[in-house]
Amino acid sequence: MLIFKLILKSFLVMLLCSAQELSAGNPNVEIGVSAQGSVPALELATHSPNMLPETILIASFVNGGTYIFIILLSFAITLLCWYKRKIYLALISIVVSALLIQSSFVFNLHKDYETSIRLDVIQTLSAVSARLDGNLRTNLSMITGFSAYISAVPDLGEKEFSNYAKELFKKDPLLINFAAAKDLVVNFVYPYAGNESVIGLDYRQNEEQRSMVLQVVETGDVLVAGPINLVQGGTAFIGRAPVFVGEGDSKELWGIISAPLNEYALYRNSGLLELGNNVQIAIRKIDALGKLQETFYGDPAVFNINDRASYFIEVGGGTWEVAGIANHSAYPLPASITMVRFISLIVTLFVCGFVVFRYSQQVQGNRMQASLNEYRQLLEKVGIVANIGGWKMDNSRTFTQWTELTSKTLQQPADFHPDDLSSLEPLIEPSDFSSLQKAVKKAFDESIQVELELQLNADKYDDIWIKVIATMSRESDESVHLTGTFQDVTSKVRSARIIEHQATYDALTDLPNRVLFNDRLTLAIEDAKHNQRKLGVLFIDLDRFKPVNDNHGHAVGDKLLIESAKRITQSIRSSDTVSRLSGDEFAVIICDIEECKHIDAVTDKILKALQQSYEIDNILIHGSASMGVSLYPEDGDDAHLLVRKADQAMYEVKSAGRNGKQFYTREMQVNSEYKHHLLNDLIDAINNKVLLPYFQPIVNLKNNNIAKCEALARWQKEDGQFVPPFEFIELAEESGLINQIDLYMLENSAQALIAHGANKHPVELSVNVSPRLFQTKDHALKNWIECIEKYAVDLPITVEITERLLTDDSTKALQVLTRLKKVGVKIAIDDFGTGYSSLSYLIKFPVDCIKIDRAFVDKIGVDETSNALIETILLMAKRLEIEVVAEGIETELQQRFLNKFECDYGQGYFLGRPMPLSDFIARLNAD
Repeated sequence: MLIFKLILKSFLVMLLCSAQELSAGNPNVEIGVSAQGSVPALELATHSPNMLPETILIASFVNGGTYIFIILLSFAITLLCWYKRKIYLALISIVVSALLIQSSFVFNLHKDYETSIRLDVIQTLSAVSARLDGNLRTNLSMITGFSAYISAVPDLGEKEFSNYAKELFKKDPLLINFAAAKDLVVNFVYPYAGNESVIGLDYRQNEEQRSMVLQVVETGDVLVAGPINLVQGGTAFIGRAPVFVGEGDSKELWGIISAPLNEYALYRNSGLLELGNNVQIAIRKIDALGKLQETFYGDPAVFNINDRASYFIEVGGGTWEVAGIANHSAYPLPASITMVRFISLIVTLFVCGFVVFRYSQQVQGNRMQASLNEYRQLLEKVGIVANIGGWKMDNSRTFTQWTELTSKTLQQPADFHPDDLSSLEPLIEPSDFSSLQKAVKKAFDESIQVELELQLNADKYDDIWIKVIATMSRESDESVHLTGTFQDVTSKVRSARIIEHQATYDALTDLPNRVLFNDRLTLAIEDAKHNQRKLGVLFIDLDRFKPVNDNHGHAVGDKLLIESAKRITQSIRSSDTVSRLSGDEFAVIICDIEECKHIDAVTDKILKALQQSYEIDNILIHGSASMGVSLYPEDGDDAHLLVRKADQAMYEVKSAGRNGKQFYTREMQVNSEYKHHLLNDLIDAINNKVLLPYFQPIVNLKNNNIAKCEALARWQKEDGQFVPPFEFIELAEESGLINQIDLYMLENSAQALIAHGANKHPVELSVNVSPRLFQTKDHALKNWIECIEKYAVDLPITVEITERLLTDDSTKALQVLTRLKKVGVKIAIDDFGTGYSSLSYLIKFPVDCIKIDRAFVDKIGVDETSNALIETILLMAKRLEIEVVAEGIETELQQRFLNKFECDYGQGYFLGRPMPLSDFIARLNAD
């Protein structure tokens, strides 16, 4: 039981030591004094929670003899456990022995450490108490001296009072001022400046100071109170002395003399404010009856420590207790204790490590043979799973070791065992066997690793690949061998081929993709440059491919792409390259062009092949293609440039109506660059709100008054030049910016008319809307509708739509237009008669107005057909009760003709050009 108890205590010590080292804690030393002013009696408090673990351990034993016996016993147990090979018990015994020895050293060092702390506390407290006592006595003596002076000269005046006080202040006391109170009413004060408020103070009426003043009078002694609040402001200790006149029975009270003692200066001169963190000091009062008063300096908790050190100072009718305790965080443990612990730890770890090392040597020897057998079996199993066979070769290229699995890997019977490297030559492709011979020779010459992939003889085996890995090794007899493996990697090689093909070929058509096409084009350019030949790049886009997907499904569309790829491939030479770039776009490299007619013949052949009808899943599809052509070196000398220029040429074909070819020209590049820069400028103009609404009057042809106006976007650049509307409006349609322009024109034109009081002259605002707005997937249409509904409350608005909107998405258009009609917005069909006009639109949709296109108005008086058509439109609109606006009126003849057939409204340069808001408002006012 004694040994068990010792082990438990040892582990406790280990935990306590670890905790103390982590928290950097220090032992708490408590000291106390046995009597006032005597030397403190110092004792070790063994119950302290901050004591070192080693002192606790030693204190738990009865005497030193028992402690030594336990140390010897632990050594004996250690030897017994080692003899019995009880490694864990042996280690525990070693740790216990080390802790016991360490504790003995630390215990003695700790006693010296505690003694030094106790002496430091006493010295500090003694010095502070002496200085505090001296300062108090010096300053209180000045007060008693002043009292004696007044007793001798009771009829002194203010001058005598000030002169005497002035002499005292030359001694640089801690006193703030002197105040004399004859008949207990202050009549003199020095210095006077700053203390004027004290004059006239009647102590009998001052509740805060009255009791002390009366005590001074009654006792006839000098008393000190405070710290208290001063009448003139601040706090201080107050020293007061009575002043008596006469002697014996004729002795009577003249008054009192008072002097505030600067609290801060007293602490400072006594050294309290200059203390470090080593000692914590507190001061409290004890009255004449021995009753404890409040603590006025320091932490009151200091007085709760039983073993504190205290000094007592007699101060004017009472006693001050100056107490101090050690601030243990300021006293680090001696380095010697840490060194003892460190050395003990190192020695213990070394001994334990040596014991474990010796023990593990014995255990390892027993396990080594078993492990080798397990590893051998494991390697055989791994070789079978991974198709890996091993071998070893000496410097003469003779195989000294060869496994059955190696033979199996080379597709040979199990008993196959080659003599040397040359025996493998019939099994491996000639070029690969030559590489193997060179790698083996280099490995022996330079001691480097061999790693390569070999193909078995293709005439004997069906695409079998072997990976060889070998490295040099030196045997115990100093001979050098090459040890390696053969692994069947056929599946890996085939997978790599598939991955490479997928990365460079189109999955649908099996044509080279964009990556491989660019590589081949770059090589073709280098070859053409070297041989001074020309080459051509064709960029082909199938026409109207999207409707095929939409109407017949993607499966039919995919088959159409596959068939188109076959037709293009059949139309060129085998030395040329066809690639599917993306979607319905193909590209062709035509090499070795001798004359331009050759490229013409090839392009015509491809276009003719693609124009032939397709029959897919019993569906007859008629197709065509648009083709752009660029040539090396005329149009560029790098792949990217040639493809881009062929693409530009293709888009020229698209713009011209599709189904054709176009060679790249310099004019295309200029136009493309201009449109690119114009698009960037347009984006900036929209973001910076540079576009402005211009207003073109729409005149009532019956009275020539302005009844409506159309808001038109105008773009004026910084140089003052206007960008033609047809240029940037067309570009905005292509890029999708038109939706932003429509919303911006609607907001600004409506706000402008409302803000400038156009409601005084009722004018209807006409705004344009692009069909693209109805095709967006974002919130553009929703925002536009909410905006027009907002302004329709204060302003009559007409929305001008095109016939294309009604044909593209008639269901959605009907929903939107019906919603607008409900909030009072009118609907007008712009450019009526130029599109796919249908009279059914006028019945199906809520149309309020039609605008006759300027193409018909221009021919009034010139073309009888146009005259008849306009007359018919006006008659039809009248019967349907639909308003008519004639656009593009530029002559008086045209206006008279339209008036004759009762056209409602007219619009054109003859009636008024588009103008800024200010000019339009002026025109309204003039009308």
